[in-house]
Amino acid sequence: MQAEDHHWSSAKHHLLGADGPLIMAHEWLLGDDLKSYRNLMTKTDERFDDMLRLATRRGQPL
Repeated sequence: MQAEDHHWSSAKHHLLGADGPLIMAHEWLLGDDLKSYRNLMTKTDERFDDMLRLATRRGQPL
């Protein structure tokens, strides 16, 4: 499952430009920033994913 597949996620809006009733366009996510965000959200890194899950379970910052 990808971030854009979750109902609570704004990733669908940011990655695909899909509209949502609670989502507003962000000026900070344009141009190169948008490209970087898309790259971050679509690449697969199992080690990073495991670290993120562990930090989330522990309630600690990554």
